Amino acid sequence: MKKFLQKLFEGIYNNILYVALIVGGFFLMFAFTNLIFETGENGGWREFFKVAGTTILSSGVFMAIAKSHQFTNIFKDELRSVIYSSEHLENRNDLDDIWIRVSEALCKQKFHTINKKVFNTIKKYYLPFDQEYFYKRFDMDATYEFIDEYPDYIKAEIELDTDIVVDDPDGFKYYFSSIIPLPPNDNGRTQYNLEEIKINDEVLEDVKEKGFLKTTRTEKALSIDFKYHIPTSNDEIKITRKDTTIYNLDSNPFSSHSASWLYKMFNVRITYPKNLHIDWVDFGVLGKWTHNLKSTNSHNVLKANYNGLIFKNQGFMILFRKL
Repeated sequence: MKKFLQKLFEGIYNNILYVALIVGGFFLMFAFTNLIFETGENGGWREFFKVAGTTILSSGVFMAIAKSHQFTNIFKDELRSVIYSSEHLENRNDLDDIWIRVSEALCKQKFHTINKKVFNTIKKYYLPFDQEYFYKRFDMDATYEFIDEYPDYIKAEIELDTDIVVDDPDGFKYYFSSIIPLPPNDNGRTQYNLEEIKINDEVLEDVKEKGFLKTTRTEKALSIDFKYHIPTSNDEIKITRKDTTIYNLDSNPFSSHSASWLYKMFNVRITYPKNLHIDWVDFGVLGKWTHNLKSTNSHNVLKANYNGLIFKNQGFMILFRKL
């Protein structure tokens, strides 16, 4: 009996359109015949069969449509477009969970013991959640020369030319910092000077007097800290900077350029004397820097280019050695 009822229900479901047409049509025909409902006393039954017939007929047609493969695909596509639209996603508070589940699906559920750490690392270091801007172009031109009066000291003149894309209508905070270790008995020889900084070709004046640039000297190090809030109504800002640093080479045998923000393209040009040896070290980047070394009578010129995304804490390192 159970199997009979199961097959009966399956047969009705698979042929729901025909069952609805027959039963619904029969009820409607029953409702409008005058042979049965000849008096007003039976008006309630007439209305019952009329409503029941219409409901069965319309429900059967809808179920037949809903069962169709085409309707299912359309419904799924429309539902997906609603759920994953930008407007909908921006208002969700479970994006982290969606990110993890989608990532797990992309990884085909591999490495269950470390996958959350992988996802959190990618989110922290590769997705620009906390970034106010990124460098569309970053050009660095550096010239190194030894100081005649102090053979163990070197002078670095660095010019930066950058295009910054901003994603905040209220502007952003532009800052840089550095710590230069001092040798014993430095006697003030280590120096830093911000020669010029321009924002959209306008010189920013009196950076020390206005408190934008602060330098702090201790027995062990010279600290440099620059902070300036740039109000902007433009999506792209041009910033150029020139600075000169004199420091002891033995106390500073390398120069590290580690990204604090996202870079799209980085170009480097380094000019240095032939009695100074330079080793270039890629620093965590996913691709490869391209290099081109040329020589003149007295100097070497190294050009390096990275055309691709450089993420936080990536970049390059230069190792110096006096010959």
